[in-house]
Amino acid sequence: MSGRAITNAAMPLPSRTAFTNRGSTTGMYRLAKSSISASSSGAYASPGERRSLSESAAPVNGLLTAHYPVEFELTPLGSSTLVLARHLDDGSAETVTLVAADAPAAGDLDEFARVVDLAGTRAFTRDEPPPRTPGACNGHPGLVSRGTWPPLDGGARLARRACHFLCRGRGYSFVYSLPEALADADEPVLREIVDAVDLRP
Repeated sequence: MSGRAITNAAMPLPSRTAFTNRGSTTGMYRLAKSSISASSSGAYASPGERRSLSESAAPVNGLLTAHYPVEFELTPLGSSTLVLARHLDDGSAETVTLVAADAPAAGDLDEFARVVDLAGTRAFTRDEPPPRTPGACNGHPGLVSRGTWPPLDGGARLARRACHFLCRGRGYSFVYSLPEALADADEPVLREIVDAVDLRP
């Protein structure tokens, strides 16, 4: 993994821990190489062209499997979270953070969403997270919030979408962020990654 910092990740990134990469041929993990070109223009492909979600990975708890393009670098966060990041050549990044938690307290979606959202937005702002409203997340009914912020490090303004839902007694939180200027071009790819996540039965 390269030493570049993820400046607009949904959560701060601690040290790497063990995780499972379904696409690995080594039994360990495989990262998208930082040498892959990632233009700050944001163009993944021609308009309307579908990206190949050729890579797959799961967190240690195995509650979800993510599918994503090879341009994204994979970093685990504890046993329940995966962070996918596509680094741009201006030093910013497009990120997707996928959280799967066993048995949120009392099965309370509002409280689960509040706690996860508050932790996530601390990477962007000291303000309260934007309001959450009913909406779809990975095809499941849940709570959704959207917002834009100037990042704490003074870089490009960021757009962020978070969605949270409960399924089979587990809590899921899927968040993506990217420079606001690239939202029209690149948000569909991040949304596709979220929609493609498989949940463990």
